[in-house]
Amino acid sequence: MVLCGKNKLKETIKEYLSPVMGKEILDLGEDLTKSTKMKLIGNYFITGVLAMLSEGLTLGEKSGLGEQAVVDFLESFFPNTSFGVYAKRMIEDSFVIDESKGGKALFSTTLASKDLKHIQRLGHEYGVPTEVTNIMRDRVDKSIERFGPNYDMSSVVAVVR
Repeated sequence: MVLCGKNKLKETIKEYLSPVMGKEILDLGEDLTKSTKMKLIGNYFITGVLAMLSEGLTLGEKSGLGEQAVVDFLESFFPNTSFGVYAKRMIEDSFVIDESKGGKALFSTTLASKDLKHIQRLGHEYGVPTEVTNIMRDRVDKSIERFGPNYDMSSVVAVVR
């Protein structure tokens, strides 16, 4: 959990946040703009992971190893992480979300597209290249064109396949 804001107010609410909402609290100080930057950088890492997974799973399948072998590797070397969760969604093609049955995207393509634009802007503002973000924005936009706006971002695997 990330907190920004006036120290007195943060102290008042901390006991209600940890451990209820998260294990750890990362206090970024009083500058409120830091929370938005941290959110975007966090989503940068999530989208980067999805870029690697979509390529790695496709490479595993096309090279004859099979997608499941890649998932087994990920779960062995990176246990209890989002690698396994997203990889399973990708190999099961369960990125199709039926909202009428209560389904919900972990990270929808619509929200991802918006955040990817903001990440590109942040990178440009600070002179940092965001090549992975450029690749993912293209893939997310292609996924939205192909499937519509309410799919889980793991649908980028279909663009790579």
